[in-house]
Amino acid sequence: MTTAVPVQSSETRTLRLISLVFRTVVALNWATVLSILAIHNVPRNLALDAFTVFKITAILGTLWLVVEIAEGFTGRIRIFSVIVDCVLVLLMFGFWFLVAAATF
Repeated sequence: MTTAVPVQSSETRTLRLISLVFRTVVALNWATVLSILAIHNVPRNLALDAFTVFKITAILGTLWLVVEIAEGFTGRIRIFSVIVDCVLVLLMFGFWFLVAAATF
């Protein structure tokens, strides 16, 4: 008796690769912003530029999250992956809100 090995379609492999790249970019953005917070003598322009990249990543992450949720419903992506990415993106927006609230 032989067991069939499920073959992943190229779409599924591409989606998983994009998801991995997305998580890597988000993790690097978090590491950059948190290290800037830890170092107190960072030039203001550098900090503002890093935070601008952080905000752009949050917005693009939201767009990717919409696609990922749709793919999760079709079963091409595990629901756990969607939950992890949702937490990462929502925390980015929460941090963005805290920074905006602190500047008033």
